[in-house]
Amino acid sequence: MELIAKNDQRAFEKLCWRHEGRVKRKVKEILRSNSAVEDLTQKIFIQVWKAAPSYVPTAKFTTWLTKIAKNLSLNEKKRATAERNELGLSISPGGAARAREKPPEALPNCAQNTRQSLIVTTLRQMI
Repeated sequence: MELIAKNDQRAFEKLCWRHEGRVKRKVKEILRSNSAVEDLTQKIFIQVWKAAPSYVPTAKFTTWLTKIAKNLSLNEKKRATAERNELGLSISPGGAARAREKPPEALPNCAQNTRQSLIVTTLRQMI
């Protein structure tokens, strides 16, 4: 982490390579989905890069890294749940997203690509 704090990109790449699997497993464990694992893993390592100068090794590095992964994953899960609720989707016990009977008022206000993506995702999960 000392080298990363000094902007050593090679050390950062090595750290990412070494711990990527651990981070992805933690993200998937919390989100229970593969859809956001790659993006969230990148965000976690960006957070590590940004926090490197202030990193103080009070615990094992892997404990610190796992805590970051857990916190960002929980934040993402809350954000996704809030977004689904705002758009009028509910999750059935089997995990499939279903639109409520009444179309959500927020859906027409979404960007076209977001709306299409949401509809396709919902339909795929219903099949």
